[in-house]
Amino acid sequence: MPTLMEWLRQRVYSFEKANPHIKVVQSQKSWNMIREILYADFSAGAGPDIVNVHANYAPEFGEAGALLSTQQVSRLRTGTAVVCSSLS
Repeated sequence: MPTLMEWLRQRVYSFEKANPHIKVVQSQKSWNMIREILYADFSAGAGPDIVNVHANYAPEFGEAGALLSTQQVSRLRTGTAVVCSSLS
């Protein structure tokens, strides 16, 4: 069974093959630091397009207006998708 990071890399590869006009940059951060890093990035308007965080943080980021709905994300057509993944 693949690790989470291997699984995510496979998804990124498959996504890029199906969407050659979108480049995905995957970044790995420590669980201990992800919350602070994301708040700093979101405050600067530079947060990732896609993020994998602990479920406890999702409502907090949503209430802060830092997350998009799936409908908003589905409208993205070109550009670079930045994926910020956490490591345990």
